[in-house]
Amino acid sequence: MIWAGLAFLRRVPEWVWPVLAGALLLGSVWLATVQRDAARAERDEWKAKHAIVTARLDQVEESDRVHRGHLARVEAEAARWRQIAEDLEAMEGADAPLSPYLRSVLDRVR
Repeated sequence: MIWAGLAFLRRVPEWVWPVLAGALLLGSVWLATVQRDAARAERDEWKAKHAIVTARLDQVEESDRVHRGHLARVEAEAARWRQIAEDLEAMEGADAPLSPYLRSVLDRVR
């Protein structure tokens, strides 16, 4: 019954079938080429984005390295000043009281 509606296909000339097959083949090749080119363009876009992100990550890592070095130097300097303050406090009760200059230095260091 379904084939009854397709009876007109028997009247189609025989040369049409190879032409239709060729058109289908050419359409498939064209579609595959377009999809391949689109995939390549998308890949290239992702490569560019990856390069940008990688460069930014390198910048962040370098900034982190510099920042950690700065923090280490600041901590070392703070430890040095703490040691100076401790030394000044230890000197206060020794032989004589601190001079006014050393007292002001100690007050500023604290």
